Amino acid sequence: MASEAEEKIQLPSEDTSTLSKTSFVSIFKRARINMGQDEKALTCEAEELQEQTAGQQTHKVSGPLWALAGIQLLPYVVFNVTTAMANGLGMSKKSYYMLWYIFAGSLCLVGSALMYTVDEFTSSAKIWGYTILLGVGCGVFVQSSFTVSQAKVRKSEIPLAIGYCTFVQLAGPAIALCIANAAFLNEAVQGIQEQAPQLPIEAIKAAISGASSRRIEGISDELQQSILHIIVKAMSKVYILPMAAGALTVTMGFFMKTERLNLGGH
Repeated sequence: MASEAEEKIQLPSEDTSTLSKTSFVSIFKRARINMGQDEKALTCEAEELQEQTAGQQTHKVSGPLWALAGIQLLPYVVFNVTTAMANGLGMSKKSYYMLWYIFAGSLCLVGSALMYTVDEFTSSAKIWGYTILLGVGCGVFVQSSFTVSQAKVRKSEIPLAIGYCTFVQLAGPAIALCIANAAFLNEAVQGIQEQAPQLPIEAIKAAISGASSRRIEGISDELQQSILHIIVKAMSKVYILPMAAGALTVTMGFFMKTERLNLGGH
């Protein structure tokens, strides 16, 4: 934790109104598509949330070095990319896509649930292990929906299937990040204000934005520890979204047909 020798936060002089952007309302009508395409949005949501949150959570838990937080995210990235390539090879040999989705959803669910338990005392080694599970889970089906959708529709509908998969690959993470950001900021701000009502909003913003690993001026060590705990636990709640996506993927996987894809053409 912070000590007397650690650098103190320089509070901003103006209110940047960053917290005013925590309210997001998104209404989308869902197209009727096959279940393999539906999984694409869930995959991208889980993957983008992991990429955006794990590094920040490592920073809060392990220390103030952003470069170190980026390095700690490498296991997720490496396993995600490697597994995605392995899935391409495996799908061509064992094209029972139902099993791939159930396996991937299970890993995402377990990895997200473990990341949900992370606190300020969790070791870096455990976080690495948890992110590896998420990396493998997301990598298994991050691109497989393109293959499944093309094999499951008529030849004339392949461009539509690819277009839809591309759309949800971009829109899914955007919606998920809006929800996650709003939930994290509101939870953290509310918790800190209840714990330390004397702190100005500028100090709360500074703590949430990444300065919490340094000492906040004018508070005790005990209150500093409490604020860090509030921020880390608020960030952990972001993983409820990928947990739900993983659980839904597993559930939907059992409703898929137990069949092999016809990858040789239509």
